[in-house]
Amino acid sequence: MGSQTVWLPTVLYTALIRLQLNDFTAQECVIAVFGDKFKRPSKHKYYGLIYRHLNKLVGMGLLNRRSVGNKWFRPNYVKAQLFDEVAFREDLLGPQVPVTQVEQKAVVEVKDEVRKGLEELEAKAKSYRFEIQEYQATFAEYCELRTDFPALETTIDNVLRHTCQEFRFLRGRLAAVEEVMRALGRS
Repeated sequence: MGSQTVWLPTVLYTALIRLQLNDFTAQECVIAVFGDKFKRPSKHKYYGLIYRHLNKLVGMGLLNRRSVGNKWFRPNYVKAQLFDEVAFREDLLGPQVPVTQVEQKAVVEVKDEVRKGLEELEAKAKSYRFEIQEYQATFAEYCELRTDFPALETTIDNVLRHTCQEFRFLRGRLAAVEEVMRALGRS
């Protein structure tokens, strides 16, 4: 893998190569590149791009993903040993793609359609993740209710069973959206 060249978007290249980030979250990556002037870095337009590319690098074995404390949805990324063996180049073109000679339709149009689809999928996945966090808070409340009201344990368990079914259904929907996003990210 030592002769492999990996092209990174300028934003990620700046964070990983120029700023030498290690053991960071996607939000910390946005803050490192653009500063902390944003109240919610996850709302920044480059957050999704950074997050997708970080996960691609994890898939390639160049970064390791690990959960730290209560950061279930915001894992830390740590450089793997293979990271130093790969040559990284900055992709200065970004979304600009030349028109192919074989097809009449420009590759840019296809890329724009895919990008728009990815943005919509990102929004849907984000919504699902938010709902999953709400369910996790609900489960914590059910546990407290069981402790506080032992006489209502049967009723609480019945409601909890129904909530668990909804939670599993939502996780399945999120998994489907993430799988489509991964497939689009590879193409």
